[in-house]
Amino acid sequence: MSSRLESARLVLTPLQFTDANDLHQAVRESLADLKEQFIWAEEPFTIRNAQTIVQESIANQRDGKLISYGIRSKTGRFMGTLTLKEAPDMLGRKVPMHHVEIWIRSPDKAQGYTSEALQVATDAALKSGESRRLFTMLKAGDATAAAYQQAGYQQEATLKNACLASDGSVLSVTLLAKTV
Repeated sequence: MSSRLESARLVLTPLQFTDANDLHQAVRESLADLKEQFIWAEEPFTIRNAQTIVQESIANQRDGKLISYGIRSKTGRFMGTLTLKEAPDMLGRKVPMHHVEIWIRSPDKAQGYTSEALQVATDAALKSGESRRLFTMLKAGDATAAAYQQAGYQQEATLKNACLASDGSVLSVTLLAKTV
């Protein structure tokens, strides 16, 4: 898959050390929204947390198991991240598949950036042959599901009582996927 992906309004490039400051600022600005979706989104979110995320992302990219893209507008504004993580082969069938996670900076939500970034990354991953199945799991009722569906993902299941929220309550999870 290409290291640089572009859409009409966005540029996606693998996270680099130079992204840590922009990542830090965007996460701090979006922390309230991110806390429910990502375990790493905790207060206080420091520059060191951002540097660690970038460092781990770069290390994982080297072995090909994960790639985290920084999402920027064409004007250079850091918008969020999109991660493709190789899913383990639990059934011994060797179908290449990846778990997809995305977040867009809170002030930039509801402007179509999520579906646009998903579309360009999904198309590249499936066309490259590196993945035959892309999937995500979202809290049931999560508004982000609409962006995945706009990018061609279909709801496959709802897993009842599948995860714990940060407050300890039990949540159901929606599984969405797109295949070749």
